[in-house]
Amino acid sequence: MNTTELTALGVAAFGERWRTALAADIGKSREMMYQYERGKFPIPDAVAKTIRAACAKRIEKRIAQLQATLLRCELA
Repeated sequence: MNTTELTALGVAAFGERWRTALAADIGKSREMMYQYERGKFPIPDAVAKTIRAACAKRIEKRIAQLQATLLRCELA
């Protein structure tokens, strides 16, 4: 995982303030997210896998919320 992918996934899943939320989800510090984002440390493969899974889970949850909202609007 490179810094571009990390940032893109973070923003897509958690919004502009993604670092804190993602860090909490994967058990890392916000500071470590900044270090990864800036390229100060390489992102280990195991951490990249965890990040991808956490972001996918968050995105799937958000999609479900949006679908429920749309359904309620259609029924109203």
